Amino acid sequence: LGERDNSELGYLFAINTNGGMKGHANYQLEMLLAENGLRLAYANSIRMPDAYLPLTRKFPSQKEALEMVGKEEEKLAEIINDIETNQIKLPRKGLFPHLVRKISENANRPHKKNGLTLSESCVGCGICEKICPNGNIEIVDGKPIFNDKCLSCYACYHRCPEHALKYKDVKGQYKGLQETSKLFRR
Repeated sequence: LGERDNSELGYLFAINTNGGMKGHANYQLEMLLAENGLRLAYANSIRMPDAYLPLTRKFPSQKEALEMVGKEEEKLAEIINDIETNQIKLPRKGLFPHLVRKISENANRPHKKNGLTLSESCVGCGICEKICPNGNIEIVDGKPIFNDKCLSCYACYHRCPEHALKYKDVKGQYKGLQETSKLFRR
């Protein structure tokens, strides 16, 4: 696309939520924008409960999740003030974010293999199909079929009422702070 002048855009900022890789998403975003001749003026992140199966083995309870979110409210007020006053804050640079980006480039693309297996306890309720943000799951003959558009968000795993989806030796689910029906894809 060539070099772009983002002076027309004004103050370009990004805020992401993360479970454990603080700032990694903003670093990746900065790299993608740079490839298109754009630059961030400000980047920050808010920590949220982590429910990513490949890296987490213990999921927070509802109480723990509410406490974590409550702690971040003060930080959110600071972020709002920073943006309103056009503060400059750039994503961390260094070797670690660069390595993580290289390692995760393929993992972040839609794929079929997500490590999930279906157990006999599946009742074909269709919640997994409705909650998948990428429309990757279809119910065929009363059972979910995973296509090749999985983003590894694992919402299907965490919201299955029968816990019929399994991931290696992981036990438990993270139900989040919203009712399942409010998360259904429209």
